[in-house]
Amino acid sequence: LFDRTQTLSGNGTIPLDGSLNNPARINIEGASTVTFAPSILIEGGDGELGEAVFVGGVSTIVNQGTIRSKNANLSISIRGEQFTNQGTIEATAGTLRVGAGTALSNTGLARALTGGILRIEGPTTLATLGDVRNVSGTVGLSGSLSLGGGTLAFSPTTGVWTFEGPTITGGTISAPSGLSPILTGTNTIFDATTVAGTIAVGTNQRLWTRNGMVLDGTIECTGFNPRFIADGTQTISGTGTLRFLGQPNNGARLNLESATVLTIGPSITVECGHADLGAALQASGASTILNQGRIRTSGAGTTTIINTNPGDVFTNQGIVEVLAGGTTVVLSTSNLDANGLLTGGSWRATSATLRFGSQAQGLPIRSLQAEAILSGATATITDLAKLESIATNGVLRLEGGAILNAVPASGTLVDAGFLFVNGPSRLNITGGFTHTATAVLTILVSAANQTFVDATATATLGGVLQVANGPAFTPVPGDQVVVAEGASRVGTFATLTSCEESDLFYTPTLAVVVYGKDTGILGDLNGDGSVGPADLALLLGSWGTCSDLCCKADLDLNGTVDSPDLALLLGSWG
Repeated sequence: LFDRTQTLSGNGTIPLDGSLNNPARINIEGASTVTFAPSILIEGGDGELGEAVFVGGVSTIVNQGTIRSKNANLSISIRGEQFTNQGTIEATAGTLRVGAGTALSNTGLARALTGGILRIEGPTTLATLGDVRNVSGTVGLSGSLSLGGGTLAFSPTTGVWTFEGPTITGGTISAPSGLSPILTGTNTIFDATTVAGTIAVGTNQRLWTRNGMVLDGTIECTGFNPRFIADGTQTISGTGTLRFLGQPNNGARLNLESATVLTIGPSITVECGHADLGAALQASGASTILNQGRIRTSGAGTTTIINTNPGDVFTNQGIVEVLAGGTTVVLSTSNLDANGLLTGGSWRATSATLRFGSQAQGLPIRSLQAEAILSGATATITDLAKLESIATNGVLRLEGGAILNAVPASGTLVDAGFLFVNGPSRLNITGGFTHTATAVLTILVSAANQTFVDATATATLGGVLQVANGPAFTPVPGDQVVVAEGASRVGTFATLTSCEESDLFYTPTLAVVVYGKDTGILGDLNGDGSVGPADLALLLGSWGTCSDLCCKADLDLNGTVDSPDLALLLGSWG
């Protein structure tokens, strides 16, 4: 028992070898400061250092020597109000614990060796945490850690730490590959932090975020029922990835507590496979997910459910996409109203299923003021087959062999926006098709004799038609494709843009593009049968990255008009 401020000097050893539930103790009375000199060794298996027996006060322990836990399955606990380490504290076996009520200031060395466990349970800052190393044991952090705008940087020197429920505030956590901290328990909190590298959240573990996060690395939730919990209105910004890769019936979860509005920033990617995005863990309320980034589900048999609680809101201003046999179910969204108007962002299915609503048939999408993309023969957006109109700011893309069989309740699908059909994809309409003066229809031809829009009633034409060829299709004169077909045809396209010499012909039921002459001369950009100054002027006027539909001057087909194209043209001069 130490009474009053003093120093213990010399080169001796204090063994702390108590018995279970009866630890050996070094007590410090009142507001004393006790210093253990550089050659003092305190070691043992079951002991406590600090706390008072008779007179309480804010005591301080200053260690200039060595404090060591060395007995397996036993522990030494440091419990004074202030603990300053200027020497070495280490666990070579058993546990060395800096207690929850002890503020640590470490300018020496703290380490875990040979299976020993070093636990820091008290409050600290990045500056006072100092040099902490997991050499070959366990370093556990459970107290509050204020980074003060600095970086907690994991490295081969620090080793891998275990987060046992700490609150880490106001700075950067940098965890390179292979050095990600291990989460245990359910209460690790990142408060106004930046994350670089990888943070792994495993089975039944929870990572909370408060007051926003800059994610420039990856937070990966895997296994059974891992959770990433947004507590309070905030934004996840940065350029990183949130990954929710759970198990069937035990998906990885994004929870929102008590009326939280969570904004997913424009450069954030949310990757999902068996995931639930939305709903509260503890404190329910009408919460909102505002997606400005990219939410992606991928993998055969995987399912992502967005907005799992009634009353919650999901708003998409970015991209929601599902790939490779996966399914995404958007239970409720502000983007789809009761009249079937779909707005905001991009909705994409590539050989996969995107569904709105809880029922298998999905909610009807009748009007499109967003971008909808179907890619692949098995791609489905449920229920886009009810589509009646594409607004002036709406986009419908059919790619990779996707077929949309539309049955508009109004009897006619009216396009006033942008329709892209890449062969062999097709838009089939049970009813009529109207292409208005503001509309742009772009077709990508992959073979002759393809049909792009097929209506069972009248096809009314206007607006702009753009025709381009796929990389594997080289037309010959006389090749033709059917742009639009109906039981009857009214009107014509006002403008035709084609990458090849072609003509647009009409019959009472068809609009047909017929390819014309081809000089077969490389570099003959204007089709006059020779390569000369006019062709050179066209190439130089197209210099740089291809920005238009055709880009005829890209002679080597690399997406850029540049020096190799100029050399090819000059090689064909005359």
